[in-house]
Amino acid sequence: MQVLHTGISLKKKELLIKAPTRVDLSGGTLDIWPLFCFYEKPKTINFAIDGYVEIKISLLNSNFFIKEEEKVFEFKNLKQMMEGQFKLYALVFSYFNLKGIKIEILKVPPKFSGLGGSSSLLMCLLKGLFFLFDKKVSNSFLISLGKDLEAKNMGYPTGTQDFYPPLYGGILCINYELGKERIEKIKGLKEIEKYILIYNTGVKHHSGSQNFDVIKKAIEKKDGFVWKNLKEISRITNDMYNFIKKRDFKKVGLLMKEEWDSRKELSSSFNHPEIDKAIEVAKKVGVWGWKPCGAAGGGSICFLVPEERKETFKNNLNLLKGEVLPYNIVWKGLDIKYANR
Repeated sequence: MQVLHTGISLKKKELLIKAPTRVDLSGGTLDIWPLFCFYEKPKTINFAIDGYVEIKISLLNSNFFIKEEEKVFEFKNLKQMMEGQFKLYALVFSYFNLKGIKIEILKVPPKFSGLGGSSSLLMCLLKGLFFLFDKKVSNSFLISLGKDLEAKNMGYPTGTQDFYPPLYGGILCINYELGKERIEKIKGLKEIEKYILIYNTGVKHHSGSQNFDVIKKAIEKKDGFVWKNLKEISRITNDMYNFIKKRDFKKVGLLMKEEWDSRKELSSSFNHPEIDKAIEVAKKVGVWGWKPCGAAGGGSICFLVPEERKETFKNNLNLLKGEVLPYNIVWKGLDIKYANR
């Protein structure tokens, strides 16, 4: 499906797009094909947060511009862009057969924080361009296209869980079934917000290649510890889903700890001393549970904290290297509008 860069009036050539990012509670890595084919009722649970990605798209007749943190990168053609850090953008622009465009990144969460910012940005970009060209596509198509573009960019399989929160918002359970992915937006859980605290370790997080390592080990040795730990993560995620529905948030926190104990054994690169330091602080305060986001190795940690201990815990975390992030659950997904309205 190729989209032609024709027939757009000047007043419709600029868009502002905003989308949430995400925190994952359990079941990450299982969202990567073919891993979810091997386990019983595999699912991923995550939620959207107001650590927004905001971009502005301006269609041009020639040349390609990326504005990021007051720096402007200019490319005369897509071949030039393909050879650098903006290869994923070039793949998107090539897919839409663009002759020129300017992308201004107005807002993102802290870089390498493990909150899915790059995936939210990709959804903003794809949704915005289809909108400009008056092409109606489903969210499932956007997610499938995003997954393929990320794989083409990185050179190995990628998952889909990060694409759902920017499009749907809220607390989500993504069920991975043979032949399809089924999304459930879990309603009536606004009370969980008062127990959530998100802390960024300040350590750079990279997940893709680490997850690919896990996939290879699981497939190559189906009686090995990686296979067994992923099976345990799948079991924990199913249990967590049930306790979330029951609103037993203390038990959800305990399951987050179990998930992390199984996950950090998948790869030595998943843990980091700064993660351990934050968890030690949590243990002393009596936090219910914790789960480093994504494949970890740094980035952010989600904690479930009894409400009466939250302020003490926050103050103790502020003595460490990282920072407490002021993010909350957001219940709506991507927003798009013309820039001149």
